[in-house]
Amino acid sequence: MLLVRPAIDPEESLQGYCLRLAQENGLVGIKELQGLELPGVDHVQALCPRGPIAQFGSLNTGDSWGVGVRHWNTRFGRWCPRCLSEKPVWRSTWQAKLYTACHVHGLDLADRCTACNQRLSWRRQSVCRCTCGADLRDCYVGEAAESQLAAAGTIASRWSRPAATDSATKGVGLQLFLSRLLLLGAYRLPIKARAQKIASLDSLEIARALIDAAHEVGSDWPAGFHRLLFDLSAAGRGDRTKLGTRYGAFYRALYAPWRGNSVDDLREAFSEHVANTWTGQLAHRNRRLSVKTVEAHEWVPVSVAARVLHWRAPRLRLAIERGLVQGQLQKRLSGRTAGVVHRASLAELQRDMLSWVDMSTACKELKVGKKRIHALMDRGALRAVDGPTVTGVASWSFRRGDVLQALEKQAAGASCADRKCPVESPRQQRRTAKVGLCKTVASDAQISSRAR
Repeated sequence: MLLVRPAIDPEESLQGYCLRLAQENGLVGIKELQGLELPGVDHVQALCPRGPIAQFGSLNTGDSWGVGVRHWNTRFGRWCPRCLSEKPVWRSTWQAKLYTACHVHGLDLADRCTACNQRLSWRRQSVCRCTCGADLRDCYVGEAAESQLAAAGTIASRWSRPAATDSATKGVGLQLFLSRLLLLGAYRLPIKARAQKIASLDSLEIARALIDAAHEVGSDWPAGFHRLLFDLSAAGRGDRTKLGTRYGAFYRALYAPWRGNSVDDLREAFSEHVANTWTGQLAHRNRRLSVKTVEAHEWVPVSVAARVLHWRAPRLRLAIERGLVQGQLQKRLSGRTAGVVHRASLAELQRDMLSWVDMSTACKELKVGKKRIHALMDRGALRAVDGPTVTGVASWSFRRGDVLQALEKQAAGASCADRKCPVESPRQQRRTAKVGLCKTVASDAQISSRAR
């Protein structure tokens, strides 16, 4: 039975109140409250704004408003000496891991005793004194940086009880903001893997570094966020033809369903970055990016482009390799080849194909034989745009204009020769050359016999 039950301060944390309760009753710390009859937990939690209890066995409990334990500093204490001097109660805001400065006085928080240089333990006997006996109100702290004050001010503004009566919505705004800070800061810091699994975030030095990193991203918006994405892209490993491997765990964390609409601006900036820099494919089954982003993407997957052209995918990949259409091919770790085609180049190829004619159509419309067409191709006067040596298909295709131009040049060459020397096919040219050589040899033999 506790004889003294002090009133609960609205700014007080639950764990801080337990320490003050033990102090007022002459107990040696919070641990001696275990097994005693305490004020109703529901009654206490209804009056305390925030905070869990940890490391005290049967007293342990979570935050009554549902903010996850990962956002709370339950191992060591932080405090503002000036606040503690004005009112000797332990503020609940001090227990948030990312609350590193006093938004009321503009000062840094302290987490080490100036007398023993040890971090403040929750197993002490007094609210205002360290385990070594030093008065925590005499600790010196300096002015807080702008980034720390900005984060502390936002956390404090989301700290009060929301007007909604639904218990499921309590603290949601605060938790999402803390998660946003953790997301941006963790991936901005030079951490190689498991970026959000930061050890010792309850240390002020590490927490301040994370907030500074998050401030760097957010203060120069959206350029700071785009720089973060460029760095993540450069550090990506594995199959870089996929967004998930190019941007790593950040991509999955950004689109985690539980974040709701708290990071809509980040997702919009990410979509803008992808639209401007991503040259890989975006599948229509991608439910993370907006439909508008996927449909307006400048690079089309080879499989989609092949269906548009009524081609097979290997044929289109060969066309990309030979420069007939602007695209990119990348070998995946599985051994498959992934490719994309530029949307503008695909549209240009579609328009160009309207003027294509195959060998039979060209012969029929121009009233020439296939040998005539092959002769023009052998001399380089006519270039095929599709065929066995171009994209691997069996039939030849030409631009109608190229065929007409080649025939006109041939006719012009025949006119210049006054039609006495018709244009010879390659076979006729070889025969003529052979006959000329024989005549030359015979002539040389006659000259030699006359000389003798």
